[in-house]
Amino acid sequence: MGPSPRAGRRIVITRPEPDADRLADRLRALGATPVVVPAIRIEFTDPPELDDALGRITGYDWVVFTSRNGVEAVFRRTRSIAGPRVAAREGGPVAQAKRQIVAAHLVADVKHVSSENVPVGVVVKQDPAAGKHVAKGGTVTLWVSSGPPKVPVPDVKGKQWTDAQQILIEQGLKPEEHIVPGPTKGQVTATDPTAGKSVPKGSTVRVNVWSGPAQASVPNVVGDTVQQATAALNTAGFNYNLTYVDNDAPQGQIIHQNPAAGTSKPKGTTVELQVSNGPPPVDVPTVVGETAQQAVSDLESQGFKVSQQYVTVTDPSQDGIVISQTPDGGSQQAKGSTVTIEVGQTSGPPPPPGTGRAAPARADAHDRAAAILRRSGRSPVRGPQGRVLPRRSSRGCRSPIGPASRRSWL
Repeated sequence: MGPSPRAGRRIVITRPEPDADRLADRLRALGATPVVVPAIRIEFTDPPELDDALGRITGYDWVVFTSRNGVEAVFRRTRSIAGPRVAAREGGPVAQAKRQIVAAHLVADVKHVSSENVPVGVVVKQDPAAGKHVAKGGTVTLWVSSGPPKVPVPDVKGKQWTDAQQILIEQGLKPEEHIVPGPTKGQVTATDPTAGKSVPKGSTVRVNVWSGPAQASVPNVVGDTVQQATAALNTAGFNYNLTYVDNDAPQGQIIHQNPAAGTSKPKGTTVELQVSNGPPPVDVPTVVGETAQQAVSDLESQGFKVSQQYVTVTDPSQDGIVISQTPDGGSQQAKGSTVTIEVGQTSGPPPPPGTGRAAPARADAHDRAAAILRRSGRSPVRGPQGRVLPRRSSRGCRSPIGPASRRSWL
């Protein structure tokens, strides 16, 4: 093989001179098949320009170069230096690139590589580069995009949406929130594609996020019994928590709730309820031996209700007097509870409720009462049914009861 043109040497490819014809004859004698280059005149100074010029000479196996001063390069095989030029392939579909390479009498070697920027099936790069010369039948390697690299979908189930979103973004994926019914607001319940599956980087991942429970209005249960209140809350979809406190309200009554009635809260919210233990216990007065009227007054003044029952007695002194009581005097009971008293009755119908029947005053009791009234400036008289009544002194006022009557009562 002859020497190559020296770099920087001014070379002229021109119409063959007689020396070129003689050289061609010598080559034929050696068994070669030289040809005469068509009339071409291109001047250049650098070897790359020589390559570009040779690219215009196609269809020959041998070429003779001449210069103005004689033969500079003897001959070269056109396949090794002046064969088909590689056309631009990068950025085009692989099928189209392969057709162009085959049409240029070259062989395409396709390799697949991942790329985040080049679409699937498009040529990313090639070797040799576009514009270079290769021998006929030579190989052009094409690297074709298989799309972005694949990454596994991370497991974000059970995490809050904001945390799951950050994890997916850091993995190179695009999270897309979808609200679905569920008990815990903002919690991830599933992804599509599922966790662990490999997907191209930049893919969209559907993330199902619970909406939380439905809202409902809290019912008003203050004043209800525990049974009524809990039933109403359960029907509305709420839970409840009971706390018992001392209060004057009846035992078992709801006296406070939180959240307040009418508040909109998620179903399943716990409503705090305060339940009355009933009024604090107080001492029951002892009323046995008192008149029914006095017993009722004493019991009611302590916050008790009174139930009177009448029993027959033979002793006239027991007529209208409390014989027994339940609960016993001195015991502690809740305010508002009922004390039952038994009142003695000798004969006849019972007196109107709350009044009782007064028994004849015993001598000692009458004497003590009369002494107290006299010291206070009043005159005691015995009223109907033996009751001791105060009477103003006759000084300064006129007694409505005459002396005779007064003496007869006393």
